Amino acid sequence: MNKALWSKKALALPACAAILVGGITLTAAPANADPADLSITGQTVSGRVLTVSGTGTPGEYIQLDEDFRGTRQIIADSGKWTITYTIPGTGYESNTYTIEQLRTGGFAQDGSKQFTAAAQAPQADFAVTSPANNSDVSSRTVTFTGTGRQGDTINLLDTQDNRLTGPVVVGADQTWSATITFPNTAARSQAVRVTDVRGASGAGDTTVNITLPAVAPADQFSLTSPKSGSTVDSRTVTFTGTGTPGDLVNTLDADGNRVAPQVLVAADGTWTTTGTFSDSAAVVQNLSVNQIGGAQGQGEVNFTINLPAVTTPPAATPLTLITPKDGSTVDSRTVTFSGKGTPGDAIAVVNAEGDVVAPATIVEADGTWTTTGTFSDSAARTQDLTVGEVDSNLDVVDTIDFTITLPAVSTGTGTTTPGAGTGTTTPGAATGTGARPTGSLPVVAG
Repeated sequence: MNKALWSKKALALPACAAILVGGITLTAAPANADPADLSITGQTVSGRVLTVSGTGTPGEYIQLDEDFRGTRQIIADSGKWTITYTIPGTGYESNTYTIEQLRTGGFAQDGSKQFTAAAQAPQADFAVTSPANNSDVSSRTVTFTGTGRQGDTINLLDTQDNRLTGPVVVGADQTWSATITFPNTAARSQAVRVTDVRGASGAGDTTVNITLPAVAPADQFSLTSPKSGSTVDSRTVTFTGTGTPGDLVNTLDADGNRVAPQVLVAADGTWTTTGTFSDSAAVVQNLSVNQIGGAQGQGEVNFTINLPAVTTPPAATPLTLITPKDGSTVDSRTVTFSGKGTPGDAIAVVNAEGDVVAPATIVEADGTWTTTGTFSDSAARTQDLTVGEVDSNLDVVDTIDFTITLPAVSTGTGTTTPGAGTGTTTPGAATGTGARPTGSLPVVAG
């Protein structure tokens, strides 16, 4: 017997190949046949132990992947099979596995099925990982973290079993997190009871003792921006500062009127508010900010800021026409129109029919405007025109009617009159009388 043959997992014949043995033709089935009786009916994982069950062809072999030494077995007469396999390694990622069915003898594959499975991570024990018990925390806003079994509910309670924040659920990574902000009135020493609820029963219960920081004293109330005496860039001003968390801050003018919304000092001891001063407000503003709260929440800062001056729009300038003068005769049929108006307005020059005779233009910042148009040779010499000014709202601000006289169109000078005469013409000689035409005549030789 060829021992090398037994070292192979399977001997698969090429599809459609035929072998003649003793006068009988054996035809190989396709290499990846998937008979209807091969199926996976169930799979479970416990820790790293994978159990897969299914059905197949009685008497044929079944195995998981290439682990023929550890998992290969003969399918029972009932057609049912079960394979138990220990997932190697230490990871918990999902992997793809193949169930192979082999013909009797265990060499030719008779179908396969794939499935995915992952080792089961051990359930984390309930614990509070932060803050440590009997520790001093740096803020009155404290984040508690811990571990537990996925899906469990975590409660954070005070000594009277009142919830300090909403319950949280342990995530898929078997961790949880919850944040509590203790008010300024809360005592510095706090005992927080943390419970893990699993279904109808409790899976864990512990108490974490912490010491909160003292409430900031009143002399820490301050204005950080804008600086007193500074000139701000806009009439919309943002005021910022520090104070006692939870206290109210007001920003007032010299008459005690609010110039920005009242705000609360945040948990980190900062505050910010923004107000807009009207165009009519004075450039120099004498202001104050104050803090209102408990016995420790008092403070006031007086300061001055300079607002930017309000930009006054240019004054309106009456529409005027400087050139050409009304009733004047111009030197050319190309005419330059100029005048004055309100900066930014549009200027148009039209004829009596409303046709534009020169391109529209914009009044310059210095209040002047100019535009040039050309009249055709067929245009009448006398032109009744109108210059109009239109503002940004497309409203006609003013108009001026005027008349100009264009120069006549040049037609040329000089006339030629043929001379009248009589005579006879004889080849080689010519005689006759008559008047010579005016102008120069060409001299013909020959």
